[in-house]
Amino acid sequence: MTITAPAEVPPVGTATPPPPVPHTPWGRAVALALGAGVVVVAILLAFLWPTITSSVKDLPVAVAGP
Repeated sequence: MTITAPAEVPPVGTATPPPPVPHTPWGRAVALALGAGVVVVAILLAFLWPTITSSVKDLPVAVAGP
């Protein structure tokens, strides 16, 4: 029979802190912001373009009164 020593347990409150999480690179954050802006502008143009380019052609106008 083999006797092993118990594992050492660190005292309460002395645990090592978790490793720091790396920050998001600035380039990636800026690229995502610009990409989102381009998508929003493209959607706005898709909905505004028919309004800008459409016009009334040969619409008869009638006057009605009492």
